[in-house]
Amino acid sequence: MELLLDKQVDLITQLNHSQQTVKQPIDAMYIRALGLYKSNRFEAAEKLLKELLLQKEDYHQARLLLAEVFMAAKQYDEATSELNTLKATSAYQDYSTEIELKQAEIKLIKNQCQQVIDDLKNYQANNLMINEVKKAKIQLSLGDAYAAMGNSQKAMQAFNKAIANIDELINPKIYAQSYYGQGSVLFHNANDNKVYALFEQSYVYAKSAADLPLQAKSLNAMARNKLLQNQWEKSCRVNQKIYSSDGIDR
Repeated sequence: MELLLDKQVDLITQLNHSQQTVKQPIDAMYIRALGLYKSNRFEAAEKLLKELLLQKEDYHQARLLLAEVFMAAKQYDEATSELNTLKATSAYQDYSTEIELKQAEIKLIKNQCQQVIDDLKNYQANNLMINEVKKAKIQLSLGDAYAAMGNSQKAMQAFNKAIANIDELINPKIYAQSYYGQGSVLFHNANDNKVYALFEQSYVYAKSAADLPLQAKSLNAMARNKLLQNQWEKSCRVNQKIYSSDGIDR
């Protein structure tokens, strides 16, 4: 799949080169960088995006992608710097929720959970008109923060609230994340069949969303749940599903 993506990106780049041979067009550079990022070639993506931003400093979408590249490469201080740059520009009008959520993700990694909660609640209070999908993503992030702090009740409330006004057919990934979060909160109740059912629901929606990492996470959680219940055979069957053709959609 990575090879196919690279070929598609190369074709687009070549087409643009045939139209403008002096310098690689800005949009083609962005598409190429996106392809490198999707292929986990973070260093090459970073180099290309920095080159692009030298040509067009206000290409906000490229800077946002650069922040994502840094996050994927676990260069969180560099990612934060790019996000703060975006926050200080006109880009914040268009990408404010995305910027806030990425900053929250970094703070969660750094275990700054209360800061995440305070920041996102403040953002919500000042941005009442954002759409339901953005509100749902904020609730998912709040759920993660509350869960990390050990506040199971508020975490479950946030994860449930995330899917309250969301169409499951249009946004299955939000449902997958919500159910995975709920299952993770209740995971210590290993003998509760509801826990397994939540992870199973997460897997179903992750499959519908074609989200491979979340499919794998959900199946792994299902297997661990059965292992803790001493259901070795079922745990092994679920584990085998991770590597089988009928398990993770590829």
